Amino acid sequence: MASSEGKLDLRLADDRAEILTLLTKHGIALEPAALNFAVSELSEDWLVAWAMWASAIFNVRISEKDKSGVWLATWAEIVSSIFDMRDVAGVREQIRRLRIPSHEALDTSLAIRVAGRYARRGFAVNFEPNGKGCSDLLVENSSFRSYVEIKRENEWEHKRLLSAQSLSNEVLGCFVPLYHWLKDNELRLEIKFSMLFSSSVVPAILAEVERQVRQAETLTELPINAVRGSRYIVLPRLDAPFYKGIRFGRIVGTGTVVQLVPQNMPIQVVFDWEHNRDALKRRIRKASRQLANDAAMDSDAEGFLVREGSHGEVARETIRSSFSSLPDSCLGVVLLSDPGCVIPRSDVSAEVARVMGFAGSP
Repeated sequence: MASSEGKLDLRLADDRAEILTLLTKHGIALEPAALNFAVSELSEDWLVAWAMWASAIFNVRISEKDKSGVWLATWAEIVSSIFDMRDVAGVREQIRRLRIPSHEALDTSLAIRVAGRYARRGFAVNFEPNGKGCSDLLVENSSFRSYVEIKRENEWEHKRLLSAQSLSNEVLGCFVPLYHWLKDNELRLEIKFSMLFSSSVVPAILAEVERQVRQAETLTELPINAVRGSRYIVLPRLDAPFYKGIRFGRIVGTGTVVQLVPQNMPIQVVFDWEHNRDALKRRIRKASRQLANDAAMDSDAEGFLVREGSHGEVARETIRSSFSSLPDSCLGVVLLSDPGCVIPRSDVSAEVARVMGFAGSP
């Protein structure tokens, strides 16, 4: 049996029993037959888990040197989907791609999860119905027929996000003495960085802001010379967010339940994020071309995009601003994020938008 933070090899009967117990504990349904099917079909990366924090994670290779973690609930949905669709044409090719040690394995896993969500609701599913250069899926039943093009956020595009998050934590941690002064004066502080910087610059940022902030006029931007092009502003606590971008903040403990909103975060760090918006727009354009290729082969074609990624509010804004680049046959975009949403074309019915939303509902 695995320890509380040990290895679970699902090719071993005892470990299979333990993973089923863990799934039951988390309220995740997975048939033993589905688990046995996975053992017979998947590569080692998908069969060896590490128990941790009362859950488990599978480390899937995405290159010769790098791995990406797949948490238990996501893994279970993938396994359940390939089992449920084991007789669907094209699923064997999808299983083969799961075994490839590259980002393609994770891209494929998302396509399998979306397909499974429709298959379990009684839709017929067809993988890559029009071949290379076209959409990933065709889903249909008696009242709905749509192509689906699926795009996952490339993990390596977000090394910058991880760096921004780490730097934000450092900055926010250094400003703890300032939190209570801001709270006592019904103020909050937003710091906008134009670029990433070295951790060694954090003390200079702290000194610069601390020297001026208590005398600063509210609603007046001041520069941060330690990071070129950066600035900050002191706002009344209840004012709306001032800066746009990727936002990080902390709530000061009050002993009571409070909302996770900017007004309850005395200090927020914001980073410009134009590069990733541009990357998202490029991926939307590429997906649009694939749906347009379907329309060229199928005169009745309609379809929608499914896009998985981080920072849902920024992504939603970018998607809406990119609607003009979508082909006429595109019904809209389903964003799988936090928060996620369905962004339909303006003339799409509420029922069609609801069915599109199945792509985001396990």
